Amino acid sequence: MPFLIASLAVLYYIPYIAFRSANTDMISLRSSIKAADIDAEKIAKHYFNIRMNSRRTMTLRVVFNILIKVLYIVVNLVAFLGLDNLLNGEYVGYGSKWLKWSQLENSVAYDYMGMRDHPKP
Repeated sequence: MPFLIASLAVLYYIPYIAFRSANTDMISLRSSIKAADIDAEKIAKHYFNIRMNSRRTMTLRVVFNILIKVLYIVVNLVAFLGLDNLLNGEYVGYGSKWLKWSQLENSVAYDYMGMRDHPKP
């Protein structure tokens, strides 16, 4: 079980690493804004300069951010279906089965012997 949790943690961490590497400019902009000596001219010239950040670079950043969001969805689906596979296909339908069970009367829900007149061996 610890290996499963560790592998899921690594799986969920992959899109975050991709996000951090694709958005280094935004991260440094945030740290520049939080700095004690904020110079608006310097920030505007450095981060919003078309020569330093070309159209191609900005377009690639947008495309990478969209791909990262898709990667988040893929990672969640892989984790969900992987858990379902490990639990012999019972994980997907567990919620609906539990809801059906919770709507039963108490005597029927906790009757582990079922509706039999004699126990099975």
